[in-house]
Amino acid sequence: MSKQFKLQSVLDYRSLREDLARQQLAAAQQREADLLTRLVREQEALEHLQADFDTRQRQGMAPHEFALHSDHISHKVKVVAAALEEWEAAGEEVAERRRALGEASQEKKLLEKVKERQLSEFEAEQRRREMAFLDEIAVQHYKR
Repeated sequence: MSKQFKLQSVLDYRSLREDLARQQLAAAQQREADLLTRLVREQEALEHLQADFDTRQRQGMAPHEFALHSDHISHKVKVVAAALEEWEAAGEEVAERRRALGEASQEKKLLEKVKERQLSEFEAEQRRREMAFLDEIAVQHYKR
């Protein structure tokens, strides 16, 4: 005979919550990786623009070309700064999601321990009852 764990629905809920937290962490990590890729790509583009600007400047360029390249580099610097901020925010989100997963796992583990303890207690009680029943049978047999 098996005893039903009274808090099984709570344990199931906490398992679902842990799974959801794990999925959210994975999504946040993927977003962080995507933003890092974007940041690196933007930084490489900025370096390429600066190298091209330096080369053209050494070869000589018209004032309006100088202004255009300077504006383009300034814009790219802002894009890189924005990408860096987004990546840092994504890193903070990953840390938060990791903390949430830790909490969800801890809550689930706590209930699993309660379930195991109750099962152990139930099995011990079952063994005690069986022994008492066998003892009673032995006493009845001995009395005959």
